[in-house]
Amino acid sequence: MPHIQIQFRRDTSISWTNANPVLASGEMGIELDTKQFKIGDGTTRWSLLPYGGIQGPVGPAGLILPSTTPQIGQVLTYVGGPPSGIQWRNQLSYNTTTAVIRGSKAATNFDFTSVTLPTIPAQFGSGFTSGTDTDTFSIIMNTSYNLQNLPIITGTAAYWDNSASKMFYMQMKFGNSSTSNSIAMTIEPTTTPYNLSTNYGTPLKLTLSGISANAFTGVGNIGSSPLNYAIVVYLQLNN
Repeated sequence: MPHIQIQFRRDTSISWTNANPVLASGEMGIELDTKQFKIGDGTTRWSLLPYGGIQGPVGPAGLILPSTTPQIGQVLTYVGGPPSGIQWRNQLSYNTTTAVIRGSKAATNFDFTSVTLPTIPAQFGSGFTSGTDTDTFSIIMNTSYNLQNLPIITGTAAYWDNSASKMFYMQMKFGNSSTSNSIAMTIEPTTTPYNLSTNYGTPLKLTLSGISANAFTGVGNIGSSPLNYAIVVYLQLNN
């Protein structure tokens, strides 16, 4: 049986470009250096023909893994930004729905202006504004919340008791600040008028006020920076 060898037209990509031939209908031309090919239609010159079949177009860039070595129990977490915005995080310590705000003991209540910057995840909100005493702090909520879709928030406060040298935890009971064991929290729209067919008052402004230091027995600052705080407020977003 005679040996039959089939060879396609072939050349380097530069040579194909320079020659710019018209391939016959169904005729294949292969670039030896790039391993790509084109199939002719009998009328279109090489430079205008699309590359064919086996190798498709370049896909989108994937996430870039962090260069740091993970510790046992850590998981990959996307923290936002470009494809490089992925980090190793402790599974239990990283939460995208909990805001953490620290305050120091002030003259009457607490000062939230001079301690560690708060942790406000983007899913919760942004635009933190702090104050002293009766003007505690406010947060601009994520724009997914409005007067039609109010945020559901629970809170915990942890305070340092100087006499006992312990942190005491308490579930925050939001309400009228006229009672010593309550903290006033309000939600107000920042967009007016409140167009109920479009903006629903978004973004909303969350304000905590009237946290009385007198309601926390023996409260005081733990020590110097970074422990120059007396109270930590945890706000958990539940929807």
